[in-house]
Amino acid sequence: TNEMSPRNLPPLEEWSVNAGIQKVEGLELYTEDGLDWQYITTADIPQGTTIMFIPAGVCLASSAIEAELNAISSGGVAAAVDQLGRIGGQNSIADFYLFVKLLVEYEQQENSPFAPWLDSLPRLYYNSV
Repeated sequence: TNEMSPRNLPPLEEWSVNAGIQKVEGLELYTEDGLDWQYITTADIPQGTTIMFIPAGVCLASSAIEAELNAISSGGVAAAVDQLGRIGGQNSIADFYLFVKLLVEYEQQENSPFAPWLDSLPRLYYNSV
C-alpha cells in the first residue's frame, strides 16, 4: 500500500452498519478535502446522549485474539509470546497480539472482514516517536 494513498472512508459507513454499529441521528462522517475526515453533528444532540454503539464482536480485544491466533498458528504465536516474556516484554504481550491480528487481517486483503476498516486507517503517521 502506498503510504500517500488517501484514506478510504466512505465504505467504512456501510461496513459499520453491517457490523451492527449504530450511531445517533445527526452524526455524520465529514471531509472538506477527501483526506482529513471527522464526525460532525448536523443536529442538536442532548448532553449525555450515547452517540455510538459498537458491538463487542467488532472490537479487537487481545484476550479474544489470543485464542484465535493460538488456534491458527500451530503454537507459533504461543512460542513468540513465551520468548517475549523471557526477554522482559510481559507488559507488551497484549499489544503483540493486537499487532499480529492486524497483520493477519491485512494479509487477507479483501477477504478480511475488517478490510473496509483497515482501508480507512491513515497510511502514514507523523508523531514524535
